[in-house]
Amino acid sequence: MRRGTQPVDPCDQTITYERLSEALPAADWLILCCPASPQTRGLANAAAFAAMPRGAHLVNVARGEVAVEGDIILALTAGQLAGAYLDVFEREPLDPASPLWDMPNVIISPHTAGHSQGQAEAVLDILLDNLQRWCAGRKLRNEWTTSAEPMFVWAAAPRAPGRPPYFAGRDLARAAYFLAFSCASR
Repeated sequence: MRRGTQPVDPCDQTITYERLSEALPAADWLILCCPASPQTRGLANAAAFAAMPRGAHLVNVARGEVAVEGDIILALTAGQLAGAYLDVFEREPLDPASPLWDMPNVIISPHTAGHSQGQAEAVLDILLDNLQRWCAGRKLRNEWTTSAEPMFVWAAAPRAPGRPPYFAGRDLARAAYFLAFSCASR
């Protein structure tokens, strides 16, 4: 399932978000790994779980707001969902009082599904490339505009017009060093 219907190997079929309800009756697993957007918020809800075969499973490694937490709990309790692997929640951290903690058919991870071997290096490569691009006044990689302010993914937070982006994480010193010396002539 994606925004468009372009074929994706090795998938047999590609459908849009709007056609999800057509695919759910045959879905033993609903694996969410999509961005949070107006199109995906609340996508996995009571109606979606009811449309799936009884005893189906849910995996959410997307964003918490893509799945309705209360509906997940009800579907698990009723046996509509046989199990769930949840890496993200509507509100993080997950409330210590949430019944999800004590459900034997739920696996909870601490929002770490996006981490993989080599990810830090890949993110740093994008960061450093974007710093070079920003210093040269060129278009940034992974840039999008949600309003009047551009942002770029994985490498920086929103920035004010005419101001450099700010960075976080263990590579802050390296990014600051690069920014100071690469943009000195700007």
